[in-house]
Amino acid sequence: MSRQWIAIGLAGLMLLLAAQACTLSSETQPTPQPVVLNPGQVSPSPFATAQASATPAATATSTPTPRPTSTPLQTTGGGTGAQPVSVVPTSVQYIMAQQTVRIRTGPGTGFGVIGQVMAGQIAAVTGISSNGQWWRVVCPDGSVGNCWVTADPLLTQPAYAPGQPGNPGGSIPVVPAPVPAVRVLADVRIRNGPGTQYAALALLSGGQVVRVTGMSVDGQWYRIECTHDAAGNCWITAAGSVTQPANPYEPPPYAGPVLNTPIRTIIALQDVTVRTGPGIEYGGVSVLPAGQIGYVNGISPDRLWYRVDCAPNMAGACWVPAQPGVTEPRDIDSPPPDSGPVVDTPVRYAKALADIYIRSGPGTQYQAVGLVAAGQLARVNGITPDQLWYRIDCAPNVTGNCWITAAPSVAEPFDPSTPTGSTPMVVATTMNYVQAKADVTIYVGLGSGGNVAGTVFAGQTARVLGITIDHAWWQVPCPGDGPTQCFVSADPALTEPKTGPGI
Repeated sequence: MSRQWIAIGLAGLMLLLAAQACTLSSETQPTPQPVVLNPGQVSPSPFATAQASATPAATATSTPTPRPTSTPLQTTGGGTGAQPVSVVPTSVQYIMAQQTVRIRTGPGTGFGVIGQVMAGQIAAVTGISSNGQWWRVVCPDGSVGNCWVTADPLLTQPAYAPGQPGNPGGSIPVVPAPVPAVRVLADVRIRNGPGTQYAALALLSGGQVVRVTGMSVDGQWYRIECTHDAAGNCWITAAGSVTQPANPYEPPPYAGPVLNTPIRTIIALQDVTVRTGPGIEYGGVSVLPAGQIGYVNGISPDRLWYRVDCAPNMAGACWVPAQPGVTEPRDIDSPPPDSGPVVDTPVRYAKALADIYIRSGPGTQYQAVGLVAAGQLARVNGITPDQLWYRIDCAPNVTGNCWITAAPSVAEPFDPSTPTGSTPMVVATTMNYVQAKADVTIYVGLGSGGNVAGTVFAGQTARVLGITIDHAWWQVPCPGDGPTQCFVSADPALTEPKTGPGI
């Protein structure tokens, strides 16, 4: 009996020890801890989703490798859930927005919008998507999280750090240029370096002359004088199809007649070259930046150029174009527009054979209020009794005091029912801008079948060059370095015309 009790006691003791061992094992087993993928982030960011991993916490401080890191990002605003996204390193440290772009919670238009980078602003880059289509940038709160902007080169471009206009690795090498100045034959971008990968600073209008201060080593870019970059890094292409040698001081400063004008001040709607005479053949002496006021002290006999003070209260040989869309009168001591007598005419449209100014009355003494560009149409609704001036629609189906010359050498009667090939028929308008009510696509060529050139985001404005004869499409400037025909929808639900720039 004693042996049986001893055996029973030993069995019970073994069971007790086994139970204790299980309990100790369950209490001492470590619980997996979440790994913060952005260790530099001190506090939770409203724009970054905290990520969990079964990897021990020590992995977060291990030496990073150049291999892409698969980071699950959470979509917002009706997304489909976590999607694996590969983030890879990039040598680009900063980008500049060429137009206002949206910051999203992931690399795609299906992700939620959490902010925006305004046109001209710079954002710090922390990576790029594996397909090269999206920059990961520092979030609006300063943290490194899931904040992304498009890498479309029409919308964002690599840039230097804010306040660092020069090359971070050293100055851009410059060699002497073979010419002292060049005239640009088409609109070109001024960039802060010799290449299209550099940020665009401003637009240089076709016909302008600029002084050349150097050339890139490869001979493909001119460095020019300008006020847009503190370090003097202002560059334009040296392509022979776009630039030609010029002398900035030929002819000598204008000494011809100057007429009085009721216009006292003008505002520059874009960067304007100040010249020594009333014409693009005169040399440029400075730039009147967009948004600045010029004080007018005269006008050229053809009323196409304002003579302005070269410095505050200092008259001199300084001239800027009196061209709608380039400069705009601000202070005018002028009689109200006079429509004068109007009679009917069988002409319903006039085609401009050259650029024609739209004026507020039937005569060159009236102020220019718009432009019918060469090749554009104007919808005619009357003519003066002497048959010298057409009254035209100021805007689609809007009659007012808008007049153009009826001289057959520049304004040809036109029948819109006559086939004219594939070139879109565009009608001039005094509407200067169009504002997007929703995101609208910019197309190269007419209609949604054309190539996509960019986007006008909701709330943004685009400069209007005209409207198609059926009032279905606004013609707007194309993004990029050269002139082409671009259009956005004129559907009132999507766009709204404006007489001045909006937000």
